[in-house]
Amino acid sequence: MKLFRLGLTTPLASQVCYHALARLGVEGLVLVSPRDPYVCIGYFQEASSAVDLDFCRRAGLPVYRREVGGGAVLLDAGQVFYQLILRRDNPMLPRDIEGLYEKFSVGAISAHRRLGLEVCRRPVNDLVTAGGRKISGQGGADIGPSRVFVGSVIVDFDYETMCRALRVPDEKFRDKLYRSMREGLTTVSRELGRTPARSAVEEALIAGFSEVVGPLEEAVLPPEVADEMERVGEVLSSPEFLHWRHPSLRPGVRVNSRTTVAEGHHKAPGGLVTALVEWERGPEGGWGSRTEDGAAARIAEAEIFGDFTLSPPEAVARLGAAVRGLPPVWDRLEEALEKCYRQAGIDAPGVRPQDVADAIIASFREVK
Repeated sequence: MKLFRLGLTTPLASQVCYHALARLGVEGLVLVSPRDPYVCIGYFQEASSAVDLDFCRRAGLPVYRREVGGGAVLLDAGQVFYQLILRRDNPMLPRDIEGLYEKFSVGAISAHRRLGLEVCRRPVNDLVTAGGRKISGQGGADIGPSRVFVGSVIVDFDYETMCRALRVPDEKFRDKLYRSMREGLTTVSRELGRTPARSAVEEALIAGFSEVVGPLEEAVLPPEVADEMERVGEVLSSPEFLHWRHPSLRPGVRVNSRTTVAEGHHKAPGGLVTALVEWERGPEGGWGSRTEDGAAARIAEAEIFGDFTLSPPEAVARLGAAVRGLPPVWDRLEEALEKCYRQAGIDAPGVRPQDVADAIIASFREVK
């Protein structure tokens, strides 16, 4: 398998490269770091809800959306990213994304061990130390004819900037977030009491992933990748892609006398599920029972997003369509969502149809 050691690149190129390779079906392992910091949000997140865009603009931090699920993260030169690209017809690929995490986390775990740290995988997609502190998050997604597995070795981390970049309710919450992040997220440097050289981290990753995918042969990017990177870069850096969520659905907005938009959240094992729902009053003019049908409200429009992983990515739109017209009755929502999961072939590690139903019901509790 090919090994692409890209070193320090621009923030955009560090994301664009594996997207371009995946679209072209070029297999390989990419090792890369951005020379300057930036913020990257997950494919299923709402940008303005996840990130303080005003702060990022003032701080000169670019914000990009990736085509991999998960949450908003600060990426910089203190992290070495591994990006594994395999064609979906490659026999070494597990059938589902949960299997992807289980199999290829072994390479990252081995790399940390070679650096002197014992870590293990904590489902769904985190690596944690023996003390239980997160030291890496990983992601997986289908892009073009390929499936990608991405993650990083966090040598050092800027906790303060990360906390400033995230959208939070108030400054008191931000202080709490900073303390929680310092306690729950660690780095290689903190754990070892020293900072390993970038070359040592790369060699550890090469050796670790070689145990899983076989020998890695260093190579240069094929010429056609540069053209594809330029095309993909235009998409990933566009405001339209960053803000592609439904423009008419905004929480707390009363659309008219009969409809209100509300937002609900549910923390599933696979991530935070958010339901943004336009609720329409029942035929008698009231919101009706929250547990029974009859004069209950109905869902006019719904959008599901959050920091989870879901494949195929386009199926997320079908979740909202599946519940359109339904009342806030948990059993009926669950039934419709389970049918949607089956028909769309949805693979969402740690996020069940019941979790989506819980987020929708939570949004109805916010209706005034």
